[in-house]
Amino acid sequence: MVDSSVTPGTGGNQPSSTPAVASVTGPAGSAIVTGEIALTASVTETVGTPTGAEFFIDGESVGAVDSAATGYSVPVDTTQLSDGPHTITVQAKNGAGQAGPVSAARGFYVANKAVPATTTGDFNADGKDDIAVLYNNGQNAAGKNITALWTFTSTGNGFNAPVKAWHNDDASAGSWNADRSKLTVGDFNGDGKTDLGVLYNNGENTAGKNITALWTFTSTGSGFNAPVKVWHNDDATTGSWNWERSKPVAGDFNGDGKADIGVLYNNGQNASDKNITALWTFTSTGSGFSAPVKVWHNDDATTGSWNWERSKPVAGDFNGDGKTDVGVLYNEGQDADGMNHTAFHLFYAFDGGIHGPKRAWDNNDTTTGSWSWERSKPVAGDFNGDGKTDLGVFYDEGQDAGGMNHSAFHIGYGRADGIAAPKRAWDNNDTTTGSWNADRSKLVAGDFNGDGKDDLGVLYNNGEDETGKNNASLFTFKGRNDGASGIHGPVKAWDNGASGSWNWYRSDLG
Repeated sequence: MVDSSVTPGTGGNQPSSTPAVASVTGPAGSAIVTGEIALTASVTETVGTPTGAEFFIDGESVGAVDSAATGYSVPVDTTQLSDGPHTITVQAKNGAGQAGPVSAARGFYVANKAVPATTTGDFNADGKDDIAVLYNNGQNAAGKNITALWTFTSTGNGFNAPVKAWHNDDASAGSWNADRSKLTVGDFNGDGKTDLGVLYNNGENTAGKNITALWTFTSTGSGFNAPVKVWHNDDATTGSWNWERSKPVAGDFNGDGKADIGVLYNNGQNASDKNITALWTFTSTGSGFSAPVKVWHNDDATTGSWNWERSKPVAGDFNGDGKTDVGVLYNEGQDADGMNHTAFHLFYAFDGGIHGPKRAWDNNDTTTGSWSWERSKPVAGDFNGDGKTDLGVFYDEGQDAGGMNHSAFHIGYGRADGIAAPKRAWDNNDTTTGSWNADRSKLVAGDFNGDGKDDLGVLYNNGEDETGKNNASLFTFKGRNDGASGIHGPVKAWDNGASGSWNWYRSDLG
């Protein structure tokens, strides 16, 4: 339990000549983190025992512990922080109430928008999928939040340089905060051109009600119209809608030719401490969306606990019936032997809605071995071109003794009754690719060359150069058309080497 802030006091103890000294021990320096993490510190004192420590991120207190110990920890929800670099410091106190020095800062990076993965679409209706990036330009001198929409148009053999298709950096457009935006992609009006949807966080109103809105950027073929608000809950009849508890996906759930939006929603815990989750759908009308409808929940006597925070949703037509289904890669924790367990559940769409989840795969067998959900980034795509969506998982295999990062891409091929067990389709354990850090990879799937098989796209964080310029690259892993399963190795399709800075942390890929 996090107690009140640590403040120096007088106390009855004789002050130590050397106040307690704290050092940050976790996360590791330059770590890339997501979700809830633990901040940890060790504390030493030459006389007596340390009695507390307070943690700071970017100079702001985020938690404190008052107890006699030599090690301390507080939990932090990184979704409350902006994506990008941050620093941790810690300060301890002793039994006499003396505050020690503030520790040396340790840098780390938040990359929550690297976790949600999506399929993309064909923005100009030329038969090849393109890529969009909603980019956070920060604030201007007047404090207005500036966001831009960039598109990478496919050439069939690569991508054109990104073009700015929209921005709000003018006098007529209001503020747009990219950190309050969750991007989805789909052909919402059924005209054959893929559009963009953004679930936007409007915060709380004066009554404490959470307000969320849905905006769409409609494709014109050569660009996008300015965003239009197509739904919100800022009225007297709709209840609170918490954006922070929402994970959106897009797909044609009813098979009418227009993409809809689904939201996996966190309802917290009930009185029995059971985790409650719901699935809502916003059905496209062609010119907008119907009000959301709850199509599934586990708040009943028969369904077990479902933890939203352990869920990574994707959408695709996994059984090939013409209607988009929802899949969830689910974290089942560790067993007594420390083996990580992960499962994939499918919510199949039918004419009247969406069925409850069906377990389609798990690693609870004698052959797969440990599978860490936290090291997994799922994406949905038809990688073999058979008309059924497959599950792809980009997996972080850590570092070897030489410090080389290892990553792999696994594919669980869709079939009529679920998916096949994931099969390793690519890894960088070769002599040509070099180190590949999964934490620096943002995924998107689409048929970029128009051959009928989905490819994998990865926006890769190349970090800063010696001048402080941010660098990123776009790689494509082509689906195989040689009769073999899997995907080809990465080919660099673009980088910003000849242009201005491009900050990977500020890029929401779609």
